[in-house]
Order: sequence, then C-alpha cells, then structure tokens
Amino acid sequence: MLKRAISIGVDIILLLIIVVMVDAWLTRNSAHGTPPPLERHTISGHPFSISGMKGEVSLLHFWGTWCPVCNLEHGTIDSLNRDYKMMTVALQSGSDEEIKQFLQQKGVNYPVLNDDSGEISSQFGVSSVPVTFVLNREGDISYVTRGYSSELGLRFRLWLASL
Repeated sequence: MLKRAISIGVDIILLLIIVVMVDAWLTRNSAHGTPPPLERHTISGHPFSISGMKGEVSLLHFWGTWCPVCNLEHGTIDSLNRDYKMMTVALQSGSDEEIKQFLQQKGVNYPVLNDDSGEISSQFGVSSVPVTFVLNREGDISYVTRGYSSELGLRFRLWLASL
C-alpha cells in the first residue's frame, strides 16, 4: 500500500513538472520582469496606466471575443476581478461598443482595453490568447501562463506573487 502511494505521488510530481515546463516553453517569448509601458483608456473611457498597478498583486489578462478557450474563462476572470486589481486586454475583438455588448451578453463586468490593432499584445509578446500575467506588488511580472487557467490555479499564482 505504501509503495503504491509513493508511486502515485511520484507520478503527480512528474506531471506537475511537465505542466510547468510546457507552460514555460509556451510563454518563452512573453514579457517577463518589468512590463512594457502601457497607458490607454478603457472601453468605458477610464484612464489606465500599468504603473498604477503597483502596490498590490494584480492580473493583466489577454483574451478575444472570438476565442473559444477565453469564453470558458470569463466567469473565472470576473470572479478574480472582485478580489484583485485587474486589467484585461481584448485582442482584435471589434469596436469598444461591440466588446461592451459581448461582455453584457456574458454577464461579466471587468475593465477592458481594446487592442484592435494588436499593438499591446505585440508589446507583451502575446501571439495567442488567453494569456495571463500575474504582477507582484512592485509591478513586475511574476508569472505568465498561456491557455486555459483554472480559478484555483490563478489564485495560487496570485498568492505566490504576494509572498
């Protein structure tokens, strides 16, 4: 019985190592360390500066209205928005009004920058979505993850960034 439990434990550890290594490889071209400067207005007209995210752990989440994986994450991102400072970036998803209507249909309410040209995404090395950057209290990028992320997984990364 003990031998079986050890074997299962080793398998779980190996799986976690593989997942972390694949994620690191997928995000190898993404911004790391100090994020690129970013100053824009949200689709609601509010000014945003990435330097304003300093002081607390926060998220910068890239997504698209056309992305099926992103559509699975809207509830998670909306939930995290209630507990953490956050900005999201809608990549090539239409006009501000179209994005607002999309969010209203999904029943979510989080801040959004419209990256209709792909300029912001390019600055951050984002070539596909979803991509989530976790910023620490100093405003530096602590973690980058690409693809679907569970709420528990993102909360864990946020917690690690707060240490």
